[in-house]
Amino acid sequence: MLLDRVSDPTSFVLENFIEAFRQDRPFPITNQNDSETVSTTGQLVQLNNVPLYQPLPPDSHHIRVAIISPGIWREVVQCELKLLDLSDESEQYEAISYCWGDEQDKATITINGNTVPVTKSLNDALKRLRTREKKRTVWADAICINQDDLNERQQQVELMKNIYSRATEVQVFTGESLVSSLKPAKRCCVILLWLGKDQCFHELAAEMFESPSSATWATGISILEEFLLQPWWLRVWVVQEVVLAKRATVHFGQCVFPWELLEDIYWENMASPRLRLLHSVRQHGSSPADLVDDR
Repeated sequence: MLLDRVSDPTSFVLENFIEAFRQDRPFPITNQNDSETVSTTGQLVQLNNVPLYQPLPPDSHHIRVAIISPGIWREVVQCELKLLDLSDESEQYEAISYCWGDEQDKATITINGNTVPVTKSLNDALKRLRTREKKRTVWADAICINQDDLNERQQQVELMKNIYSRATEVQVFTGESLVSSLKPAKRCCVILLWLGKDQCFHELAAEMFESPSSATWATGISILEEFLLQPWWLRVWVVQEVVLAKRATVHFGQCVFPWELLEDIYWENMASPRLRLLHSVRQHGSSPADLVDDR
């Protein structure tokens, strides 16, 4: 990634973000261009005689991963499942941390040629992670675990620690913003990055509200507030999923941030007890095993 090639990624991104919005040119955050989402309800439609889930090997270190085919935002997500041996370090994947969301709000994706209903939250996460040119291998519990097999569910839950610690990166999908415009998303990014550089919010506010686009800045602040109120922050398991990650990236609609940036902002400015806990564990290498009892 581009950020890996600079000594101070936060500074590099902040400068580029500010320069981008001043020149009103394309912004360096992920954007799938189209923002429409087709949300439908439906049942599993099996198009062949092969079951969607083949039994896992009778050991304790195999999981399924989903390989997402390339595509753009408006296209239906297509992926295929494959087995992965957690003990084989050559096999790489990313793990998704997200909220399942409203079980009544469904979208459909295609898995191994079968039409499968998933929650809109997961569908949006897969779309955000999908690229235009390359396949992407991810693990998401709702589709990589056979939810109708209670024994498999129990066995896979016991592997959660290994799944998240073994992943090359954890992609944290907090949700979609109600504001679909890209410019306010740019402003939200700049606000967070500025705060992450330990800049005074009042200094930033002076530049924001004296600019010709002060209304857009105000919308950016509302997006930031919306982001901080997402239900993802209330999940118990986020402690395990983020603490165990080798690296983590946070997604909120079109905005993408390194987890460390948010961690520093919360630690220094908002004094959230849960973020203090995450910060302490990540900084000092403590074991999170006793921090989580159930989902």
